[in-house]
Amino acid sequence: MNNRQSMYGSIAVAILIAGVIASGCSAKSDAPTMVAVSGTLSIDGKPQENISVTFIPDNSKGTQGPASVGRTNADGKFTLTGPGNRTGAMIGFHKVTVACPFNPAGGSSATGVASDGAAPCKLPLSLADPEKTELTAEVKSNAAENQNVVLDVSSK
Repeated sequence: MNNRQSMYGSIAVAILIAGVIASGCSAKSDAPTMVAVSGTLSIDGKPQENISVTFIPDNSKGTQGPASVGRTNADGKFTLTGPGNRTGAMIGFHKVTVACPFNPAGGSSATGVASDGAAPCKLPLSLADPEKTELTAEVKSNAAENQNVVLDVSSK
């Protein structure tokens, strides 16, 4: 009888350990669901480097969560990242802001000289304000649909 009790005890312990391992593997993360987003920004049809692009979830359209930010390269291309350096943006509707780089000599200005001495950045101040920007974007749940977001803005 001791062998039988020992065998059942071992089986019970094995089942308990398997249950603990399985529950640990299926634990849900508190991190928001984000999908990869990349695209191109141009000003008056020309790419501009070092422009900040921010996707801000539009609460009025039911999208909630953290904002995601990217910076354009020489070809105007950007990739968004969110909190914790996670790639992507929240699924849903967003207000989009674009802003010129910070210039230590002249402060942060939407129409100031680029901080690297490049040509002046000419963007309307309204595009840097989440309450005034008219730029919007929808981030879809299928990441492939978010890989070529095109933002073409006017300097006027």
